[in-house]
Amino acid sequence: MKISEVLLRIEEVTKRFGGLVAVDKFDGYMRTGELLGLIGPNGAGKTTLFNVITGMYIPDEGRILFQNIDITRKPPHEITRYGIARTFQNIRLFSDLTVLENVMVSQHLRLRNWLWLFRSILKTPGALKMERQMKIKGLKLLENVGLSDFAYEKASSLPYGLQRRLEIARALATRPKLLLLDEPAAGMNPQETLELMDFIRKIRDTFELSILVIEHDMKVIMGICERIYVLDYGKIIAEGTPEQIQKDPAVIKAYLGEEVVL
Repeated sequence: MKISEVLLRIEEVTKRFGGLVAVDKFDGYMRTGELLGLIGPNGAGKTTLFNVITGMYIPDEGRILFQNIDITRKPPHEITRYGIARTFQNIRLFSDLTVLENVMVSQHLRLRNWLWLFRSILKTPGALKMERQMKIKGLKLLENVGLSDFAYEKASSLPYGLQRRLEIARALATRPKLLLLDEPAAGMNPQETLELMDFIRKIRDTFELSILVIEHDMKVIMGICERIYVLDYGKIIAEGTPEQIQKDPAVIKAYLGEEVVL
């Protein structure tokens, strides 16, 4: 996928919690179509930055521009409508719903207004038609992410790696332009991790996405990202290609003297 103009710009963003500065004047950008990594030791401020981008936290300083629109103080549901979706470190699925139902739930964000809720309750012809359309779109999405064989199984019955994939599929159902993945390889075995790397590349190209990834598994980050930011104590200490990051003395020091290797 062609990488082009700036999609997301984060300008001097700071987030404090009492006396703790979790994100300290983060100034960075992301291009359309880019697969960007965000790494750093535990407590570096990575997830806090995700929470600021997605409206879960309001920054104390700075601003965030998405497609040149200031989204700094927008609530999470509005930011999702603009085209930003995310996953979490801990899987958050509706475990008692089927795989297809989990995806269909996320499509409700794109419904026109609350009138559809009442029409759905009353089972009007319009609501039934909409539900059929959502089901068709949901099945197509599951086919694209390799989950169509599990469409009518409960989400809780899936193996761990497929639950991770379903969580990503649910985010994709909101039709994002930017997808934020928070430690997608957490808890995966080596085979699942390799499959995840291929999967992330595939969805970037299939859905024409920009993807920002937080990950502790350096083989994932170095294997899929074109560019990487490194945080330590909330500050950017390095930025560059995987090759540049692996050789950066500040990065090596931040990781307790252990060089990051492929």
